[in-house]
Formats: sequence, C-alpha cells, structure tokens
Amino acid sequence: MNIVVIPSGTGIDTVTGNYDEARQIISDCLNKPISDEERARVLRLRSRINWMQGSFDDALNDSLAALHILGIEVPKAPTKRDHDIMFEQVKDEILAIGFDEILAIPRATDPRTDLAVAVLNDAGVSRNYSHKVFHLWRTRNQCLLGRRVLRHYWAHSE
Repeated sequence: MNIVVIPSGTGIDTVTGNYDEARQIISDCLNKPISDEERARVLRLRSRINWMQGSFDDALNDSLAALHILGIEVPKAPTKRDHDIMFEQVKDEILAIGFDEILAIPRATDPRTDLAVAVLNDAGVSRNYSHKVFHLWRTRNQCLLGRRVLRHYWAHSE
C-alpha cells in the first residue's frame, strides 16, 4: 500500500503557494498506485489549484473526476427537466421520512462521505465561476447528496 505524503510548504491547499511544484507533486502522486480515496483527494487538491489560478473548467473537471472515483455520477450540465425530476424525488423522500427524523440523523463518520461532500461543494463553487447555470446545477447536486443521505438513513434504520 502506498501512502501519499505531500510536503508542507508546497502551497497545494493555500492561495500563496508554488503552483508549479504543487502540480509536479500531484502529477507524481497520480502516477503511483494509490487507493481510490487517495486519488480522489489528490484530484481535489489539483482542482483547488486550478480554481485558484482561474481555470474553473479544469477545476470542475477534476472535481467531477474525483466524484466519479467515489461512485457519484454528476452530469456537467443537467437540464431543467433533470433538476425538476430530482427535486420531486428528494421532496417525496423527505416527506416520507419526516423533517424531524432527518434532523436526528447522526453526522456521517465515513471519511469517504466527508470527502464526497467536500468535493461536491468544490464542484459547485467551480461551476459557479465557470457557467451561469450554477443555481440549477447546485440544486440538483444537493438533491443527489440528499438522496444519498436518505438511502444511508433507510439502510441503517431497520
């Protein structure tokens, strides 16, 4: 098993870093046999660098690739119809469970779920800066995440 170690001071996760050095380290990491979760984390770091340098489409693509690795498929440009269908599905699931029950769901302890939430957030920010249809895209992805949380709840409530 290989562990990705990124030296401190490279600025991978800060605004004031050496982006060329950070990109080289990320490239080296991606060329090693690492776990899917580590690969998604490294892609998230590269996404953040792209965002900080104004390459919002590249940042979005890296975020979508990380989500794909984590098993979450998110279209780059959903239609309004996609949004409406997803919204109705999530609304129906929320009404079936009940608002108070949803609020009582404990925080996820799975690091992979936390990573997926962080990457979804990053993807939304990148989408905001790269296209004007951000609100539709973000709302759909919140619905996707909501459905995932609800499925997890149903699986563990029996």
